[in-house]
Amino acid sequence: MQDSPALTKLYEARDAITKAGEAGAKERFPDDFADLESQYLKARGTYYACQEDQALTMGEDLVTLAKAIETRRVAPVTLPNRPPTAFLAGPGDDEIEVEQAARFSARHSADPDGDALTYQWDWGDGTTSDVMEPMHQYEAPGVYTVVLTVTDGKGGSDTATTPVTVIRRVVIRSTGSQVLFDFDQATLPSAAQEQDGPEILGFPSMRALEEPHKRGDKSLIMNALSLT
Repeated sequence: MQDSPALTKLYEARDAITKAGEAGAKERFPDDFADLESQYLKARGTYYACQEDQALTMGEDLVTLAKAIETRRVAPVTLPNRPPTAFLAGPGDDEIEVEQAARFSARHSADPDGDALTYQWDWGDGTTSDVMEPMHQYEAPGVYTVVLTVTDGKGGSDTATTPVTVIRRVVIRSTGSQVLFDFDQATLPSAAQEQDGPEILGFPSMRALEEPHKRGDKSLIMNALSLT
């Protein structure tokens, strides 16, 4: 019966060890083992290529070119652990409001060796989470950096980050008619001014904004108006 390409390559590795006459065949014949690793030994683990007079056998957890460990010349080939890849899904460029629950996901993170992953979220506000698809809300406006770290339990890890912009939306209520004005509207029936900035809306001229109002935790001084 003709050998498979994989077994043929393993035989070649065995022959290389025989020529070397010692257990340092991997160092003496690096090209043989590099090709062996890249083409045939796909799973992580330790494989043994040995000089053997008997037929090749396959072990449960490793490939051996010997029936017994006491064979004369043995050269281990250990494939390293490959790290996972972290993938973070979140609000993206969309702003979220203070105390609004936002969904995040690490579902598409992956490990090339098929190892089970664990997740660690750092929300940038002093709190953390360890679930794959958490919900999170912020208590104060600002720009936060969310950091996701995934680990495979075997020393491999990867991180992904995303910025999250949190705003506090301002709603202005007229004390006379109880009409609600969204902050994006351009006119109000009175004057409005930032406590620490220039007048943003005027009466009676009702002029346009002198400068864009930066959404955030701003208090307003209103003439006959109240904030909610």
